[in-house]
Amino acid sequence: MGFHARTRMGQNFLTDGNLAQKLVDLSRIEEGQPVLEIGPGMGMITRKILDAGGKLTAVELDAKLATHVRQTFGKQVKLVEGDAVDFPAGAIQEFDQLAVVANPPFAITGPWLAKLLDLGFPKIMGLLLQKEAVERINASSGSKKYGPLSMRIEAAYRQIAQHPVPPASFFPPPTIDSQMVVFERLEEPKRFSTEFLKLVQELFTQRRKQVGGMLKKRLTEEQLSQWEQVLKGNKLSFQSRPEQIPTSVWIELSES
Repeated sequence: MGFHARTRMGQNFLTDGNLAQKLVDLSRIEEGQPVLEIGPGMGMITRKILDAGGKLTAVELDAKLATHVRQTFGKQVKLVEGDAVDFPAGAIQEFDQLAVVANPPFAITGPWLAKLLDLGFPKIMGLLLQKEAVERINASSGSKKYGPLSMRIEAAYRQIAQHPVPPASFFPPPTIDSQMVVFERLEEPKRFSTEFLKLVQELFTQRRKQVGGMLKKRLTEEQLSQWEQVLKGNKLSFQSRPEQIPTSVWIELSES
């Protein structure tokens, strides 16, 4: 193809067919199931999804790679050309049975996932991510890596698989290890309101500060009283920092 990976776009293409197959297998793709792929690239994972019978929609930003996908797979793939942050679910609107299979560029992992969860909760997500991104997503309260995305994933999903992926599995090889991770939607995933998520995001942007001081500028007296009761009931206080508040308590606060 005469194609060169673009560092500025975070392009690292999976070249290990066995790992591509493992990702699809762990994602439990079934015949006729709607599947969303982010960054099909050279088509290694794309082929495995189609072989499994998935009804595939793919989002690709790079025009040359989009042409390659179109020429290689034709009408087997519904292709959306654009940035996954702008089109987090491609053209898909129904999430009930949706499987997401993605090897997104590291730089957009957090923003893309946040935008996807704003739209809905896919049934299963098989993600190929850099190790640092997985650590952030899986972080528990009390950790410096715990944040709004960790909270949202924990409130809506359970992790059912994780597998290491060495740099040699990609071209060009990244400078950091990657991991394959699979999340399955909970029976009753928690959806937070836009207003609550905005507040949580603001609190975490000043994560070293105690929540009380920040909340006094943002909540009414009645809301402050409700928050204080919830925090006290969980042996926390307005002196707690955002990262010290567990996901279960954030859920309770969102409903107070």
